Amino acid sequence: LSGNLHSSVKVKPITMSAPVVTQRAVPLFPSNRLSAELLANINQKWESCWPVNVLRPLALLDLLSYLLFVKELKEKQLLNRKPVGTFDNIYTKEKDNQSWSDFENMDTQSMHNLFTKEKGLTEVIKNYGDTGFRYSLFVKEPLFLTPTAAMLGNIVDIIKIMEAEDRHTTAAIFEYLINRAGITAQNGQVYA
Repeated sequence: LSGNLHSSVKVKPITMSAPVVTQRAVPLFPSNRLSAELLANINQKWESCWPVNVLRPLALLDLLSYLLFVKELKEKQLLNRKPVGTFDNIYTKEKDNQSWSDFENMDTQSMHNLFTKEKGLTEVIKNYGDTGFRYSLFVKEPLFLTPTAAMLGNIVDIIKIMEAEDRHTTAAIFEYLINRAGITAQNGQVYA
């Protein structure tokens, strides 16, 4: 009897479909912190980095992060300290006269020359990354690209814009640039 009962019952397979989820960035800071004028200024500087801003936006964010890190090192005077031991290769008298404010106020060609010359800023930071000093782990790897003078000037101008704002607006600007670059996690969370 039980064999006949089961054979007469037709079982319809159940199909389940997952809901369609669109990935959209989840902002950590409200975008209304950024005025139209501020956004226009940032967009103008970002667009001036064409074609890198379109083809390799992560490289621009890498440069921005690198320069923010250099700024922080200079402000904390970590580059100007003569290291104890044999790390004389990252300390020179020339660096005593360099400060972030001097760097950011140079014309773009002078800034680029200081950035790319032998024993220039890029090499100083690379050597700092090899020391094992505080924060050195963050600058062990080279930049994704060597910037042109104009690109370097535009990114420094974005940093100047960020400096003029409070820290929450600065974070909103950085998050805005990350969103412009299209860098989001699989769950839609913005990398910030």
